[in-house]
Amino acid sequence: MEVRHLKSNIDNREMLLSRIVEFTEEYIQIVVDNKVKPYYMGTNKGAGLRDYAIGENGEDLDDILKIYKDHVLQEGLQTLHGNNFVYPCCSSTFSSAIASLLVSLTNSFPGKFLLCPGAVRMENIIIEWVAGLFRQC
Repeated sequence: MEVRHLKSNIDNREMLLSRIVEFTEEYIQIVVDNKVKPYYMGTNKGAGLRDYAIGENGEDLDDILKIYKDHVLQEGLQTLHGNNFVYPCCSSTFSSAIASLLVSLTNSFPGKFLLCPGAVRMENIIIEWVAGLFRQC
């Protein structure tokens, strides 16, 4: 696959971001309306993902989001659910997801100080802030 297939113009990026925001708002509303269980493990366990190949030419975003909803979001721990107090391994609020998007797109990796000292310091500040929240409890 050529790199040019992975790049997109501003109109396409705006459309993609808009559709992702719409999808996440729909999903958040499902959670807020308490239409999901805090934890559910059925028989699929994401196995249906194997029915879809990764193609060279990409897929329609709506098709991808349907596959994601049906085979990823339906089972497992629902970190957004109000009954769960967990440390999610990913962003579970819109603001943290946007921050993750920013970090991913700018590639400011906080895993090693020499690679991006500012990102490491910011991550440490956030960890200290969260720890302070727990000390107040």
